[in-house]
Amino acid sequence: MSNEDRTPLAPDTISPPTTSAKGWMKAVLVFSLALNLLFIGGILGAGWMRHKHGSGRHGGPPDFVIKHLLKHLPDDKQQVILARIAAHRQVLRPVIATILTRRKELKEALGAEPFSSARVREAALQLNMSRRAILDAKTELLVRILEPLTATERRKILRHRMFRTLFSRRGR
Repeated sequence: MSNEDRTPLAPDTISPPTTSAKGWMKAVLVFSLALNLLFIGGILGAGWMRHKHGSGRHGGPPDFVIKHLLKHLPDDKQQVILARIAAHRQVLRPVIATILTRRKELKEALGAEPFSSARVREAALQLNMSRRAILDAKTELLVRILEPLTATERRKILRHRMFRTLFSRRGR
C-alpha cells in the first residue's frame, strides 16, 4: 500500500464534535440546581416560619393571632384573657374529641353495607349537634374575652383585621 492509494478525506465529510451532549448536560445541571434550591428554600422557609410563629401545638399560629390581638391592651388584662382562653381550651378538648368520633361514625355509616339511610341521617345529625356545640363554645369564648374590657378596648379589638378573620363566617 502506497500513499497514493489512500485518498484524503474531503473537508466536508469531517464532522465537527457535536455540542448536543454539552447542551443536555447544561440543561440537566441547571435543572438539578433549581431543584436543589427549591428543596433548600422550602426547608429554610419552614424553619423560618416555625421560628417566627412557634410550633403548631405549643404557641403556634392561634396563640400568635390572639397575642397579636391583645398587644394593645395592658399587661394585666392580657394575662386575665390568656388565662381564660387556657381554661376554655381544657373544656373544648372533649368536645373536639366527640366531633372526631362523630365523623368516624358518619364515615362508617356511609360505608356500611347494606346502606341504611336512617343510620346515616342519625350520624349526620349527631355530627351537626357536636359542631353546634363548638359554635356555642366559640361564642362563649368571645364573651369571656371581651367581658373584662372597657368599651374603647372592645371597639379596638373588634375593628382589628385579625379578629374579623378569626371570627368570620369562612365559606358561608
